[in-house]
Amino acid sequence: MRALVHVIPTLSSGGAEKVCVRLHKAALEHGYPSHLIVLSEICSYDIEGIPNLHRLALNNAKNLDLIWKQKKALKLLAECLQTIEQQQGILAVYGHLDEASMLLRKLSINAPVLHIVHTSIANELASYRRMSWLKFKRLKSKKKALIGQHLIAVSPSLKSETEQEPWLNPRSVTAIFNPFDVEEIRRLADVSSTPPVADEYVIHVGRYAKAKRHDILFDAFEQMLETSPQLKLVLLCRVSSKLKKELARRQLTEQVILPGQVDNPYHWMKHARLLLLSSDYEGLSNVLVEALACETPVVSTDCPSGPSDVLKQFHEDWLVPCRDAHALAERASELLKTSPKVDLTAWPLLQEIDSKRVLENYINAAKSAGTQQ
Repeated sequence: MRALVHVIPTLSSGGAEKVCVRLHKAALEHGYPSHLIVLSEICSYDIEGIPNLHRLALNNAKNLDLIWKQKKALKLLAECLQTIEQQQGILAVYGHLDEASMLLRKLSINAPVLHIVHTSIANELASYRRMSWLKFKRLKSKKKALIGQHLIAVSPSLKSETEQEPWLNPRSVTAIFNPFDVEEIRRLADVSSTPPVADEYVIHVGRYAKAKRHDILFDAFEQMLETSPQLKLVLLCRVSSKLKKELARRQLTEQVILPGQVDNPYHWMKHARLLLLSSDYEGLSNVLVEALACETPVVSTDCPSGPSDVLKQFHEDWLVPCRDAHALAERASELLKTSPKVDLTAWPLLQEIDSKRVLENYINAAKSAGTQQ
């Protein structure tokens, strides 16, 4: 049986990295040969015991668009793929994130290559344009690796948005949800009946970055404190001096709990009153899925892709307009009062995120792409 190969720049603590590891493990668990190639040695995961994991001898995956570094990376990646091809054969190669797609586009591979779109391309480019013209041009150059390629979008709304980018002109775009092991999430959530902290709290999970709109989150939380003065906000993210300064400026240091990047976020999600999401854009929003798997209600901005797919025909009333702190605070305060239950049996998405089903969808997408080669 030929192998599935996933290629990703790093194994840092981002959502795409988590999805990539899950896809690799799901294939192995269901009897499919799978290989995971990491373009650098950067790793935030416990990788001990993960079979067929290949880390290229690069200190990091930055600046792979520069010729001198790209040449070395291409050589190492080609050698790794050639070894896999000789040993098992390759059924399909899946590129995750820009650097992986950029390199794969330059190689001659005797198998279908599909590129995974993990977030909104249009919104990511717009965000970089606001930062600086140079950063925008450099990101746009990387994104051009997706032109005319077979793409997998991680939600139906992201698929629709990607198809509307006229300059991409993809050969195909397939919507496939990310895989989740709901039983494992629930097991980890229930490791202890004792909450991680004694205070009643709401939670946000995600890196401290502009796209996550912590300014909207903090504005909403400040409004929530007016009616729930004892409430705390837990932020599961890497704690930076910039974040601490912002909390101090807002006089929220005592009201916000910063555990950092914890080993078991699901225990924290399970005991939260609510999970809040304030993003301007997402791909799917893994944390919404994980919170619901923990039976924790959520309130999320209805950003262009992701949250609406998660809550469709389930709790669409838990969505609020983007960039509206008052609406986020108002809906969250309502749910704090009513304490709604999450009935997983009524959640349409539950079947779509099953790891075996997602794996089959990935294989079918590769076979379909292969017929169009």
